[in-house]
Amino acid sequence: MDTKNTISAIIVDGKTKNINIIRKLLSVHCLDVDVIGTSSSASDMMNLIRLQSPDVMFLDSDLVSDEFLKFIGSEKCTTELVFMVESKDFAIKAFEYSALYCIQKPFCSSEFIESINRLKQKKTFYSFKRLESIYREKKGSDGRIMLPDLLGFRLVNVSQIVRCEADTCYTNVYLDDGEKIVSSKPLWGFVEVLPLHLFCRVHSKHLINLNYLQQYVKGRGGIVILLDGTTVEVSERKKKDFIEQLAFFGYSFLECHQRTNGY
Repeated sequence: MDTKNTISAIIVDGKTKNINIIRKLLSVHCLDVDVIGTSSSASDMMNLIRLQSPDVMFLDSDLVSDEFLKFIGSEKCTTELVFMVESKDFAIKAFEYSALYCIQKPFCSSEFIESINRLKQKKTFYSFKRLESIYREKKGSDGRIMLPDLLGFRLVNVSQIVRCEADTCYTNVYLDDGEKIVSSKPLWGFVEVLPLHLFCRVHSKHLINLNYLQQYVKGRGGIVILLDGTTVEVSERKKKDFIEQLAFFGYSFLECHQRTNGY
């Protein structure tokens, strides 16, 4: 197996029989998937992700807990989730947490193939090289986004969103008219659906619309000041990506960085 292009996977199911079936289906139909861990215990799920950092986890929906959903909503979790469900009702809920795919029981090989194909497409789409082409193709584009909230959902124009702030499993979405919407979608769900050429995650808790950027104040990570006067911390780990994304956005921050050597 070519380890460079291998997709690492973990299987978590309450029944050992199901784990063996899934492992067999993957080994026969998804040759580039390497199963690096399995568990039949809900308590092991977060530890497996922390220790193994798999590309994808095939997860029995019966084992999902509020604690786990809070964990996957954090920046630390980059593992994609494929839920294995008994009913379509949970499938709808799963996509609120930006699940990669849902496989309904009993298992079918084509469903596992489709889930892996989606993962490959997503990894390609979010590669850094794609960022430039997305920016060039969609510069100036706008659209509407559905925001799941406590009462149902809201439809807002993407251009109205100034910033998004994580609040455990929820996200506070701030609009240009000062309104705050509490959405039931976690922050990383917004990272995936909002245009990459407009929105930048500058911190584990913050996603900003670059159209509302007014000033960057340098520091270890620094802070950004938005047009509404809000100050947002830039984490040290996110600073490089932030500066590079600004270059794509049309600012000459990289040249400034080279001249001052201070960002």
